[in-house]
Amino acid sequence: MSKEKPVCPRCGSPNISCDATATWDEATNDWTLAGTYDAIYCPDCDKESKFADWQPVDKPERES
Repeated sequence: MSKEKPVCPRCGSPNISCDATATWDEATNDWTLAGTYDAIYCPDCDKESKFADWQPVDKPERES
């Protein structure tokens, strides 16, 4: 299975964010992501969208 990344559906920027819920995990003594909401915000084009687009993650080229 190939990896994918979310991008802004308007400008294609990967610099997006979404609201999320986290819960405290006593076992790890850290916050754990419990869920994300569908709406995303892109600071590059200053727009909100209902959903992100998904694009394949390019594999980095190996250095010779």
